[in-house]
Amino acid sequence: MARQEDGAGAWDEVEVLARTWTVQYRCWWSVHYTTGILAAVAGAIAATGSGTVLWGSVASVCAALITFLGPLKKATQYYHAHHALSQVLLEARHGLLTDSQFAARVGEARRYVLGTEIVVTPTPELEEGA
Repeated sequence: MARQEDGAGAWDEVEVLARTWTVQYRCWWSVHYTTGILAAVAGAIAATGSGTVLWGSVASVCAALITFLGPLKKATQYYHAHHALSQVLLEARHGLLTDSQFAARVGEARRYVLGTEIVVTPTPELEEGA
């Protein structure tokens, strides 16, 4: 697949998508660790007996957020999706993908974010070169 000269089209959309997924990965990773650290600190303060109700409440709310939001799972999904798209773009830059293969591989990367089963179809040109 050759990159379009006018700068428009699927290629640019996929590059934007890859950057967006990187931002999402970093956001969810930050939510996970910030909330987890706050829960641990609040729990430790509550255990000492100073401000028990307030800090105990903060710890329990943070623990609930980690449980129900699942930020680490979301971060992992975006991380895998970003790297899958990076591979697609790399192969496309070197002319190893047709337009239909490009579209199929982008669809596979989207499944990471959606949390559905991933079916990876190897590019025949890469298998021949191995």
